[in-house]
Amino acid sequence: MRIYRYREQPKTLRAYTKELERFLLWTVTVRHKPLSSLLADDCEAYHDFLKAPSPAFVGPRQSRASGRWRPFSASGLSPESQRYAVRALRAAFAWLVDGPLFGRKTLGR
Repeated sequence: MRIYRYREQPKTLRAYTKELERFLLWTVTVRHKPLSSLLADDCEAYHDFLKAPSPAFVGPRQSRASGRWRPFSASGLSPESQRYAVRALRAAFAWLVDGPLFGRKTLGR
């Protein structure tokens, strides 16, 4: 996904990367599906998951190198953060649909 276009905006790049990583981790560990097999109901289920992540995904802030690292903090996501996560994922899916998945744009654009 072309998140490198945000390389000049490090905060946006970091936030979008975090949201994509959370989503991909969830798809593989909870839905047991690769990104290419997801359907609309999977995305709706993730939206619901953001409201109350399962305990396996929640923990205190840790280094990524720590075995105790979890993608969500114990305080959970605020409604605003949930909306941001959904917007970031919509942008990623829009790029996939308009770009490499259906060939509407070339990868170089």
